Amino acid sequence: MTVRMAVLAATLCAALSCSVAAAETDECYASLEEQKYARAYPACKAQCEASQGFACAAMGFILENGAEIRRDLRRAAKYYHQACELRNGWGCFGLGLMQETGRGVLENQELAAKYYRFGCDLNSDRSCTGLGRLFLDGRGAKKNVLQALKHFRKGCDLGDGLGCVMLGYIYLTGEGVSFRNFQMAYEYLKRGCDRNDGSGCTGLGIMFHNGLGVSRDMSRAESYYRQGCDLKDGGGCSALGFLFKYGLASSQDSRQAAVFYQKGCSLDNWEGCFELARLFESGAGVAQSRDSAARYYGRACDHDHADGCIRLAAMHISEYASKTGLNGAKKLFDKACGMGECFGSEFYRHLVR
Repeated sequence: MTVRMAVLAATLCAALSCSVAAAETDECYASLEEQKYARAYPACKAQCEASQGFACAAMGFILENGAEIRRDLRRAAKYYHQACELRNGWGCFGLGLMQETGRGVLENQELAAKYYRFGCDLNSDRSCTGLGRLFLDGRGAKKNVLQALKHFRKGCDLGDGLGCVMLGYIYLTGEGVSFRNFQMAYEYLKRGCDRNDGSGCTGLGIMFHNGLGVSRDMSRAESYYRQGCDLKDGGGCSALGFLFKYGLASSQDSRQAAVFYQKGCSLDNWEGCFELARLFESGAGVAQSRDSAARYYGRACDHDHADGCIRLAAMHISEYASKTGLNGAKKLFDKACGMGECFGSEFYRHLVR
């Protein structure tokens, strides 16, 4: 997860329980709320120098995102650190996220966990969710699903939609818990969706699409996928593309499928890139283009989509019946095999005998 400029400072402030601090820094807060970042900068800077934690966190946000002020990630990290030391949870979250992703500082998962923990102790909802993610993945802390659940629940209860969604998906898939619980999955995905987390809406779409704990209802599935897509969840967009491609939505429409696969791909959903490539290869809903197909298969493959690598390798073989082309195909087949899909590698060995 990255902090985007589309996230309003006022929303962040509310989510991170900074109302008391905001009352002490009216000019800084008011300018942020109006998204007047150039005006906020001197006010927040002065108030940060007066040891107001919220203002220091605001300086980190402004400098990290280049909001009307030149982006400076190193200074942003310093301001977040100062805010965290002043017991501002937003600052701890911002610094934890930078440590986790290596933006402006050296990537350090242990430090990310440390700052998320500080923030969570200060009731920063996103810090709790961030710490839960690290526990779930075993990054910066020993993998511990029970601790992940605990922190996702706290993040959710404090108002973070992503914390609710993470809980929902754990109950939906049964990952790390003794059994799947569709009732709990629905409850938490709904809470996340209601808090404008698109992946929560997409999760609800999955439940109605597949009849998981609810009656199968393609109309409601389409509605939730569309809501997820509108909230910029790439999975929701690609799922809509699937419904239109196979006539499971309000209509069968390959052109609409291409539109939604394209949107999903642009939002970093690699299944969307793969499916869009298939449409370009076949000419369904778009003008047939092997170059476009190869480009989108390549994009999926670059992000560890095994089928994307296999399809791209097959195109290498069909178009380049030369040693160079076959070598390129072999590399792609081997990459897919490293992801557990070894059919292509077996096929290649038979091909070159």
